[in-house]
Amino acid sequence: GEPPGAPPPVTPDIPHTCLTLPAGGGERSAMPALPPGPPSARGASCAKTLRAALADTELRPEVLHIVGVGLAELSLDWQTLAGGLSPGARVVLVGPHALEAGAREELLGPQDRCGLRVSVFPHTYQRYVTHFPEAEDPQFVALFHPGLDIHFFTWYPCIKTWADSKIPVLVTAYKMPEGIGEQPSTVQKLLEVLVGTGGGAGLWVLEPENEHSADDGIFNAGYFVFLGSQGVLSVHPDDIYVHLHCALKDVGHPFAPRVGYLDVDDAGAAATRQPELLAAIAEGALRGAKASDAGCTDELAAQFAGTVLDLVMGSGSGAAWRNSRHQRMVCDKCGEGFDSAKWHAATCPAEGRSRLATGDRVVLAKMPKPELNGRQGVLQRFDAARQRWVVRMAGDRDCLWKASMLDPDPEAPAAVPAARASSAAEGPAAAVEVAAAAEDQATEEAEPPAATAEQAAPCTARPPAGAGAAVAGGAVEEAEEEEPAAARLPAASAARLPGRDSRSTRAEPCLRSLRELLASVDPTLAENAILVERLLAWRQA
Repeated sequence: GEPPGAPPPVTPDIPHTCLTLPAGGGERSAMPALPPGPPSARGASCAKTLRAALADTELRPEVLHIVGVGLAELSLDWQTLAGGLSPGARVVLVGPHALEAGAREELLGPQDRCGLRVSVFPHTYQRYVTHFPEAEDPQFVALFHPGLDIHFFTWYPCIKTWADSKIPVLVTAYKMPEGIGEQPSTVQKLLEVLVGTGGGAGLWVLEPENEHSADDGIFNAGYFVFLGSQGVLSVHPDDIYVHLHCALKDVGHPFAPRVGYLDVDDAGAAATRQPELLAAIAEGALRGAKASDAGCTDELAAQFAGTVLDLVMGSGSGAAWRNSRHQRMVCDKCGEGFDSAKWHAATCPAEGRSRLATGDRVVLAKMPKPELNGRQGVLQRFDAARQRWVVRMAGDRDCLWKASMLDPDPEAPAAVPAARASSAAEGPAAAVEVAAAAEDQATEEAEPPAATAEQAAPCTARPPAGAGAAVAGGAVEEAEEEEPAAARLPAASAARLPGRDSRSTRAEPCLRSLRELLASVDPTLAENAILVERLLAWRQA
């Protein structure tokens, strides 16, 4: 949420990994000069806040990533910031708003700013990492007013990657006038639920009142730093949706994140694109409801989504969404809905440096072990549960590889499949099909994928638990060269929330609040014996 009259919010970006280009390496282009003149008031606030956070953590990083860059970050007080970093530190500014000329998939710079080497990648963080998978890890990441509540689905993979890698992350918050919208307490509660607090992991620094704020205490009103997580974060954000919804509801903040970008090209257009906005919010609620209860029906999920819309967008919004004829396009690879094919491609985990599609012949490229580069394979399908391509390698062995490690075989250029839209017969109220997290350990083998069924589904968010982990010719293997075994996660593991060892102890508030929400729609729903039985079974699991 932005205060009235403020510039459009910066759209967040998703990484596959969290890396930064090695000093002096990689492909670079000439960089337009950063804005000349003295720093802006917001730029000075960002620099002072970041330096205060570094002092709190007693860190002097050599590599800093600032993600979701807008005008404030481009007009930083570089002299102040340089005092908190190591001499000659490398700073990478990433975000599609980093250049007035628009997004470009080029690394620009570096330029010298007060002894710092500053580079700019004016596109999404996902595209940056895809182009430079061989780069080194950042030592600190800064997110200024990222809007975690609104863009939760977009930010979650980013947060998970940084938490798993134990990279400290600074997050600042607005303080909206009259208590409407985002508050520091909202950001604090959201981070507490995601990564936990205390015990040497999770929330590290809490400053709900920032003395370096701007705009009369509105901009960068508070700041927080987290390092790692107290628990293993689930692969998918769906698994924690209901828990976050209940936690933020307790602090008076309605949680209704949207799925996909709606405000990259024109942030002001969202207000006039009501059907698109309602559908984007509803898709998140549908996915969250399905993930929270394996037995949740499409109708029950739709009722929950309608309740969320009424709470956030006003009474009658749920009915307006149900009655709308708006059809979202759905990616036939990752299964996520979107309204802009251009911007979905910029964040889709199935996209490599070039477009990839089932049946494409590919070669391994930019691998951690160079001897693997050049090995050939054929794309079988994208495994949305593991965020990897299933690749048929030599000897009919199927392996899982990140898109950033695959290039099209020069002898057989890849074709780009068109995104498909939901069936008009299903309508926007058709629930997004999401598999419930039902397994507690990783599995190497599973049933063969039902390609026909997946293609027929109008809005498939991700394949059923365990489905498609093997194909004809042998079980899928997650290549050891790609990442250490400790970093792998189950294809459909139960969500493990930070700071808790038992799922049953944290399920009760979600169960109770979900009942309350359903009761607000129809009192008989909360007393439905079948529903209660399913909810209790989910709680025990």
